[in-house]
Amino acid sequence: MELIFCKWVLVFSLSLWLIISIASSVEGLRGSSKVRGVNLGGWLVVEGWIKPSLFDEVHNKDMIDGTQVQFRSVTLHKYISAQNGGGMKVTVDRDFPSSWETFRLWRVSSTQFQLRTSQGNFITCDINDGNVSATASTPSSTETFYIERNERNRVHIKHISGSYLQASSSNDITADYHWVPGWDDNAATFEMIIVSNVIHGDYQLANGLGHDNAKKVLTRHRNSFITLQDFKFLNKHGINTVRIPVGWWIAFDPDPPAPFIGGTLEALDNAFSWAQLYDIKCIIDLHAAPGSQNGMEHSASRDGSTSWPMYISQTLYVIDFLASRYARHPAMLGIELLNEPSAATVPLDILISYYKQGYEIIRKHSATVYVIICQRIGNADPLELYKANIGPSNLVLDLHYYNLFDNYFVNKTASENIQFIFKNRQQQLNALNNSNGPLVFIGEWVNEWNATNSTKLDYQDFGEAQLQVYDTASFGWAYWTLKNAELHWDFEWNIRNNYLKLSYSQKTVLSKGVLWLGFACSFYPLEELTISLPKIWTEKKRRILPFDYFTRSISFSFSLSQLSTMGSLSPAITSNLLFPATTTHRTSFHAFIRSRFQTSSSSSKLNIISLFNTNRFLTPAHNNNTDSISAIDFTDPEWKTKYEHDFEERFNIPHVTDFFPDAESYPSTFCLRMRTPVSEDFAQGYPSDEEWHGYINNNDRVLLKVIRFSSPRSAGAECIDPDCTWVQQWIHRAGPREKIYFKPEDVKAAIVTCGGLCPGLNDVIRQIVITLEIYGVKKIVGIPFGYRGFRKEFSEIPLTRKVVQNVHLSGGSLLGVSRGGPNVSEIVDSMQERGINMLFVLGGNGTHAGANAVHNECRKRGLKVAVVGVPKTIDNDILLMDKTFGFDTAVEEAQRAINSAYIEAHSAYRGVGVVKLMGRSSGFIAMQAALASGQIDICLIPEVPFELHGPHGVLKHLKYLLETKGSAVICVAEGAGQNFVEKTNAKDASGNVVYGDIGVHIQQEIKKYFKEIGDPADVKYIDPTYMIRACRANASDGILCTVLGQNAVHGAFGGYSGITVGICNTHYVYLPITEVISYPKTVDPNSRMWHRCLTSTGQPDFI
Repeated sequence: MELIFCKWVLVFSLSLWLIISIASSVEGLRGSSKVRGVNLGGWLVVEGWIKPSLFDEVHNKDMIDGTQVQFRSVTLHKYISAQNGGGMKVTVDRDFPSSWETFRLWRVSSTQFQLRTSQGNFITCDINDGNVSATASTPSSTETFYIERNERNRVHIKHISGSYLQASSSNDITADYHWVPGWDDNAATFEMIIVSNVIHGDYQLANGLGHDNAKKVLTRHRNSFITLQDFKFLNKHGINTVRIPVGWWIAFDPDPPAPFIGGTLEALDNAFSWAQLYDIKCIIDLHAAPGSQNGMEHSASRDGSTSWPMYISQTLYVIDFLASRYARHPAMLGIELLNEPSAATVPLDILISYYKQGYEIIRKHSATVYVIICQRIGNADPLELYKANIGPSNLVLDLHYYNLFDNYFVNKTASENIQFIFKNRQQQLNALNNSNGPLVFIGEWVNEWNATNSTKLDYQDFGEAQLQVYDTASFGWAYWTLKNAELHWDFEWNIRNNYLKLSYSQKTVLSKGVLWLGFACSFYPLEELTISLPKIWTEKKRRILPFDYFTRSISFSFSLSQLSTMGSLSPAITSNLLFPATTTHRTSFHAFIRSRFQTSSSSSKLNIISLFNTNRFLTPAHNNNTDSISAIDFTDPEWKTKYEHDFEERFNIPHVTDFFPDAESYPSTFCLRMRTPVSEDFAQGYPSDEEWHGYINNNDRVLLKVIRFSSPRSAGAECIDPDCTWVQQWIHRAGPREKIYFKPEDVKAAIVTCGGLCPGLNDVIRQIVITLEIYGVKKIVGIPFGYRGFRKEFSEIPLTRKVVQNVHLSGGSLLGVSRGGPNVSEIVDSMQERGINMLFVLGGNGTHAGANAVHNECRKRGLKVAVVGVPKTIDNDILLMDKTFGFDTAVEEAQRAINSAYIEAHSAYRGVGVVKLMGRSSGFIAMQAALASGQIDICLIPEVPFELHGPHGVLKHLKYLLETKGSAVICVAEGAGQNFVEKTNAKDASGNVVYGDIGVHIQQEIKKYFKEIGDPADVKYIDPTYMIRACRANASDGILCTVLGQNAVHGAFGGYSGITVGICNTHYVYLPITEVISYPKTVDPNSRMWHRCLTSTGQPDFI
């Protein structure tokens, strides 16, 4: 009895501890007890650095509002100066420029400007005597100037009255030059120096484009930058909250004050709807306040100045508007009253007063919505707001943690940055958490730093350190930001490329573990239960960091047999380690427990595995080609059925009847027996059903996965649950249907090829045309040069069987290719004007994203149009598909290049051949070409990190190969090792970052290495990229292209749109475009194919 009693005391104690620990969790969140969020930056508040292309259409975009300029007389060689920074006359007498000589542009048009001084005055001109001064407090026409500029950045400054400014020999500047000055050295010509052009916000974009153009650009941006699919992605990866920056003009939608553009309110409504659909909560963040609270572009400042304290009443109106509209929405979590007020320009007492008023306004609408207040930026003490007594309940302090923007972090190494997170950040969070004040929220942080030459492993360490430390914040964290042109700021890119790995919080795992072990002690007649798990290294030979944060396991020891005569229980509980953080090593941990602690099912034994699995201690091994399991509750007996139902819904391909329920169907005009129509115009009517055969039933399905894995330890295992339960995943079979939804005589079909060249393009074009003619289509055209061919200056290319009969005998594309093009609205406008109602799009992920956007725009306009994609990527990186056309040919041609490199290397003394192959994010070509050739000694792909130098680096192994074999051949994918080459911000027309040449870099490093150690090495570098892209398809790809082209036409006539055709599990299928473009398919380093490659090359791990 005493033992039973003591066990129950233990259970009660553990349960009480868990209840108390959960009491501080954030209400209303799924999955985790805290906010695990992502910012939707750059969406409803423009930040040009997040999406620079928004400014592409701005004329003179280096002279937008807020640009700082200086003017130097070409005759006096002195600078125009506003004496005392403004309020006095203007002279031309300074040899060197400073703040007095720097003016901020206020843009009136692309050529008309007003000039503001450092003290806020405007340059003005007396039209009677031509005197120029800096005495105007507000600008008007007399403060407006034309700036005429030539290609050498020489300018003429013309007053609105018609006179030009000129510099006199007495160092005065006057507006009395009445002739047209030339560009030689004359008194009215100045050199303009652009000092700063860093403000690219809503004001600059809207004012720079003009209202009509800005409305088009921003509407397009708001409709495409963040979509429902993004919320699906976030849900899939365990994100439970989005922080949504908004600007003050949202309260005046749809017609906000100029120059701001309406539409953000509708977009925010959509975000709340999408969030509710995917069980995600929303934080509305007032990012841009009237008058600007910090002078930065994200506060919509016009020229970098701040005057927000003068607009507090207007700001409170905005808060009231937002609270009244969203406070009771199921997806609402909190409202942030102001983002990043500047300590330099916003006094603390004014800020606290505003925060208190804002708190009361929100409480007027809701007693539970979290009120979030932001720390001032600029070295302000976060504790300053703890003493303010702003509100009694659900108050949160927002801190923004960046290892950037401060001289302290300049020249810090990767290890020093990580040490700073564990020591300084953790220390501050501990102090704030224990200060009996607001909850603590790390509202912005990023997996980027100033550390140079950082490897992928460095970034992974930095990200894991931040996640672990910021997870201790009492309210949680939110990453900045979901999408960004700067890749390491891009949350989605970090997740897809495994630079950032999310895991369950330490608190959640440990709490559940202790609770369940307590229950185990109570219900199982064990005299002693001991679990001791070893350290699991997340990366081989990885450096030890503070707190050993990446080696996570746990040790508990309960001694129940040594009870004293008083019947007391003396448990000794130790927690000296933590659980494995990464998916791969959770799998190892899973296997370890199974091997050590799996016992019989008798009542006298404890089955440890069932406890761990039931409570989701363990997650299965899965690569980025499988679905996330974060939203699946495996304790639900119906989880498998629910998963299969959800999968069926996701892969249900869009059909014309979804949008046009009354759409008429017709008997098919296609038959395997008869390859031409019955008559020219079907004068006798459509043939009867009995005359045709060979159709695919609409309910036919193909099994996506055919391997039944028995354990997550199996190479390449793709398991949905920890026990690798077999779950059937069915997708739509491709082929001709008995009923069609377009009359052939009414069809005008268009084919477009986008992106780069690829073997097989002409084969697909040819077969689409032939199959369309068999259906009876008379109007078939090609759109030249990708999407840009939809512009009016391009003419259609008529296509018939005669035109395409022999095009497959050569490489390239009959229609030409290009990247980029007009926006979606313009494409659909062009399709309407041309009468196109079937569009076949040949391209990769980006092209398919465009096709999906065209499909959606057609649906939005109520157009009955079929948009069908044919996946074209030589890299073979499209999700779910066995392979894409052009890949087999690429491998075959790459093998020839490898053979040439081998002959070169083998024929030379200590020869080294380096071959660079295609593969931006996936190494399929390099891997399979290495296997096919049998001549590769080292294969490097983007998915597997490596080091060049060091005892385990590539160069060390290469030295060994030359010493033992005499020669070696290296095959490297173009996207591998990008951490070694200089980063570039350049992008191609499709928005892809232009990579540095890793092949050249490796060649140079090899030469440098062997020169330093005094050993000879004869290095030959081969880049066969363009030879491979432009060649004719081989027999295997020819067959694939033919069948893909046929099935694309079958799908369109079957009434499907927004789909792509591919080959899965050796069968041809239709897939929703949305499911194949979410991210690239990559090589699974745990797959059998990669293991086969390693067996072939014999290479070790280079890390």
